[in-house]
Amino acid sequence: MFRNSLPTPTVNWLIARRMNSWFNHENYGLIPEDRTQLREPVLNNELPGRIVTGKVLIKPSVKEMKENSVVFNNNPKEEPIDIIVFATGYTFAFLFLDETVVKDEDGQASLKKYIFPAHLQKPTLAVSSLIKPLDSMIATGETQARWAVRVLKGKCMSNRRTYMFSLPYYFGYWKFRGLPQVLSKTTEFLKAKSSIVHQITLSQ
Repeated sequence: MFRNSLPTPTVNWLIARRMNSWFNHENYGLIPEDRTQLREPVLNNELPGRIVTGKVLIKPSVKEMKENSVVFNNNPKEEPIDIIVFATGYTFAFLFLDETVVKDEDGQASLKKYIFPAHLQKPTLAVSSLIKPLDSMIATGETQARWAVRVLKGKCMSNRRTYMFSLPYYFGYWKFRGLPQVLSKTTEFLKAKSSIVHQITLSQ
């Protein structure tokens, strides 16, 4: 991908230009305050229409939260609220598994090809959808599940050297190149997904 070889400012500019080709984000108040932090784009065709019709209101950053109201930046007036949804992401853990099976190392699960635990001698346990794709999570998770089933049934290559160690699951290389952690995961997973789809095609 171009983001692996170009400087981060150039990648930011190219992504912003591509996103603005659909609609001008500045007109809808969707330009991020900190444009130096590269994040994966979110595609939503309904959002512009809902903003135009007033069903979704764009507000600046939150300055202060009170018991039943909130104060936004650049507006000293308190606005009443009914409910707050914190869309801050999530963390994962394998509390039901021993650490010898799946290790959580610095927020990264030791999963080869993002599916099979790295510390198992044989691929007898698979994890699906613990990924950060650029495309649909549902379709990508289905691809992972299909490939895992074929490996468990012996229809895909099961030699540990050919598929278990073909891709790294650490991201130090991409961090060294300046990519944020979320994009490090995305970049590496795109390679894993391509390999998985290729094996599914060959085994059909």
